[in-house]
Amino acid sequence: MSGAPGSYVDMESWLKANDTDLYNQINELNQSIINHRDGESHAAKFIELYTKAAKEILNASSDTKKDSGYADWKEAVEKTELPTTFQNVRYNNFQSFFESLRNQSSLSDSWISENIGRFMKWLAV
Repeated sequence: MSGAPGSYVDMESWLKANDTDLYNQINELNQSIINHRDGESHAAKFIELYTKAAKEILNASSDTKKDSGYADWKEAVEKTELPTTFQNVRYNNFQSFFESLRNQSSLSDSWISENIGRFMKWLAV
């Protein structure tokens, strides 16, 4: 890849050669997203599969391990906790999206209303 470091690993090629099951799962998820199927679970599944893929590649790639900042970076990534704020948000349609947002205890009705208003303004609705 142009401009990438010498230790760059192409995830798709690596998975295709080394973990065809995970490669197929990611492709199925991508097709599901493209075809608008199972909208509720895409975000969580995307994060789960791509995190798994990244960990597999990092643990297997000897060239990446030679990088002087690799150990520090890997430790920081492993300690990172992803926020679960929008974990239960549904994306099937506007009504289910809005209702699931309202059920999030961390979001106030005023915050939701303000942001929906901004979004509608951006859409010029």
